Amino acid sequence: MILRQQEGPEIDLQILGYQCPQGVTDWHDLNWLNILVRVSTLGASWTGGPDPCLLTTEARDLAAWLRSAADGRHILPLSFIEPELSFAVAREADERGIPVAVTMRHAFVSNQPLVPGQPDELPFLLYVAPNVLLTAASDLETDLLRYPVREVAS
Repeated sequence: MILRQQEGPEIDLQILGYQCPQGVTDWHDLNWLNILVRVSTLGASWTGGPDPCLLTTEARDLAAWLRSAADGRHILPLSFIEPELSFAVAREADERGIPVAVTMRHAFVSNQPLVPGQPDELPFLLYVAPNVLLTAASDLETDLLRYPVREVAS
């Protein structure tokens, strides 16, 4: 899934697979997804991860959140059990698009120069067109067909 601002930054979130493809019996262990993030800005590009930071259900929630943001609904910020990623609509949309705030932490920014004494996080604000958000949601949903929610065997 790619969030792209026209002539601006881009964040590409990829699901690489389950953290534990087999041999585990805990629901969470069955459903952690390894995530890779590629970031391109006007001044820098990097890859963060992979990191097992999203559950299958959280990835599904992210797709639904992207659809709601594209529809212009007032939605709450979205964060996850593992705090590596968070998403928010920063304010009302304008002619540039929907202002989506994406914050990356820990494994996704570990190779970036950060301000000493500040949290290891990088916030981004991207003005994203509604159709780009809908495409990102569809792409994520398509990826999740390969990685469905797995249940603990009885």
